[in-house]
Amino acid sequence: MDEQTVRPYAEAHAAAIAGEDVDHAVADLDEPLRAPMASAIAQLSSVTTSADVVSVEPADDAAVVVIRYRGTGTETTIRSVWKQVGGRPLIVEAAPA
Repeated sequence: MDEQTVRPYAEAHAAAIAGEDVDHAVADLDEPLRAPMASAIAQLSSVTTSADVVSVEPADDAAVVVIRYRGTGTETTIRSVWKQVGGRPLIVEAAPA
């Protein structure tokens, strides 16, 4: 998957987290991740005031995205794997970088 396809989704995801739009952020997760990660996303969103997509690296049928989230006195970097699912890129894996 190429950067031009994934980057707009990754940037919208980062903005959703920073804007406390948890529903949008959770909708960017592949279905099996939604329930287990919803509370972590809500917690991250509550302390994040800005977010930046650091990199988008194509990897075969996926893309690896690194996003840095910042809040007052906090910074967290998450590495996620995005794949085409149901016609759009979704996060299929995520972990602290």
